[in-house]
Amino acid sequence: MPPNACHQALYTVEILEAVLADETADQGVCKRIALTCQLFSQVALPFVWRDLDSLLPLWGVLLPDGLPPSFDPYTDPGQRTEFVKQILQKKTYDDPARWQRFLTYASFVRELSYFGVNPSGSDGNLIHALILRNGRSSFLPRLQCLYWHYFNHARDLLPMLCTSSLTELHLIIHGDTPESHRTWSSLLDATSPPEALLPYSAPSLRTLEFDCSVDVPEVVVTALMATVPRFQNLRSFFITPCDIGPPMQVAPRDLPTLLAAPALEELDCIVGGLDDHPGIPATFTASHLRKLCLTGYFEELSPVICSTWQAPQLQELSICADRWSTAIPVDISNILADLSSSSIAPTLRALSVAAENWSDLDNPLEADLVDMISPCLSLTSLESLYVHYDASADIKISCLDESMLRLARSLGNLKSLSVHTTGRALEPGEQPSLTTLLHFAEHCPHLVELMLKIPLDVVGALPSVLTRPGANHPLRELLLAPHWAPPFGDRPAQVARFLDGVFPKLDVRQSRQMAGLRYMPREQDQDRFMAEVWNEVEALQRGRVGQRTETG
Repeated sequence: MPPNACHQALYTVEILEAVLADETADQGVCKRIALTCQLFSQVALPFVWRDLDSLLPLWGVLLPDGLPPSFDPYTDPGQRTEFVKQILQKKTYDDPARWQRFLTYASFVRELSYFGVNPSGSDGNLIHALILRNGRSSFLPRLQCLYWHYFNHARDLLPMLCTSSLTELHLIIHGDTPESHRTWSSLLDATSPPEALLPYSAPSLRTLEFDCSVDVPEVVVTALMATVPRFQNLRSFFITPCDIGPPMQVAPRDLPTLLAAPALEELDCIVGGLDDHPGIPATFTASHLRKLCLTGYFEELSPVICSTWQAPQLQELSICADRWSTAIPVDISNILADLSSSSIAPTLRALSVAAENWSDLDNPLEADLVDMISPCLSLTSLESLYVHYDASADIKISCLDESMLRLARSLGNLKSLSVHTTGRALEPGEQPSLTTLLHFAEHCPHLVELMLKIPLDVVGALPSVLTRPGANHPLRELLLAPHWAPPFGDRPAQVARFLDGVFPKLDVRQSRQMAGLRYMPREQDQDRFMAEVWNEVEALQRGRVGQRTETG
């Protein structure tokens, strides 16, 4: 065989690129492929350098010669400072060949997580030196996504690393210090020089996230909100609450300024400060907003929702009670009543409500689930409804078949429904039965995803499905949370025949995966019961396929 007879396949690099572009191909796979041969190296190197969780790999390209073999800054953080100092002292970046190799690898970087700098600030000095060496331009010209974990000495470095290629920026800033406050101001405050502002250095930014555990002063927050609209291409803006420290809150009066961003489509923020600030203006417009998530105390969110503001394209709304709030059922009903009569209600297609109450009450409370959320039953255009209420043992949330029938009749356009509540234990007569599934099969013909807590173990005859419509119901994903005491007997097989008769198009694999969702926890016996149910459903589906094959 001629030496090159089997080499032609190597030149079909598109196949290799497709393999490497797969998200499941980790860095180790990419590195091994890059070491296979020169041709494979040319294809694989961009993927090796595509995502970095540190700048150390790039610093390694500039590592001076002659260092002892024991020198390992990658596994020994104590040697990192010395590592950077060696590069600065010997100026290895002035070597043309080494500098060109550094620029080549740096141009491959698309995503970077930068975890601040060492206490001495030498990391920052090296970044400054490299930017100067590169003609005062960023050495990451194609960087698209940056996670910036700020600690110290990094305030003026961020704008230097940003370029017109950056589309996604996550700012994680920790430490309630004057330095951290100045960081926020210098990055986004409109009073800073234009070249130091992110809207100037990252003009193509589409996603911006603030994740902070600092008590950001009011004046800084107001300046931030005023600067966000300067991002002409910003589509998504998030303020993420941290597990420690007070969250950054947006005062209601600042929301119109924030929503004035010319291209903003998605906003997720924490609203607060109603006692200290004027309320939200009566009228304003968010022209492009499609998705809105508001977190805070319900009494502070209500004035925002009640305002006669216009969001003609708003389709998804999430209302989340602050984690320290103590919402009782009437609080949920009140804020949903405000929503149902608001100016933003008519366009909504998806609604999510999440609240909790873990405090001890002087007097136990009882409420019907559908009564609690009844104001949203007037939103007949809803296609998705998510209700999550974690209540203390002093609150009982019942859910009867008659109530679920009312919900199904009112919201006939639903495609997705998820209901999860906790609280005082319910008696069998206070929970929905399998009859509820028949209600949704009959009145919600578009439903494809359903999550409910139904006691599948209740002894008794199952509802008849033979005379009911819905043989072609499109439901694909079903998550149930049963309760029982073993043994199961033939109950799993009975439930399986019922489910298969009502929803013959169930995706068993996807429904099994949904069972692992955290907000619908189950015990080991529950998992075993549902595993038997899904095995039986799968067998019934295979039997139908076999019958059709034989008939065909």
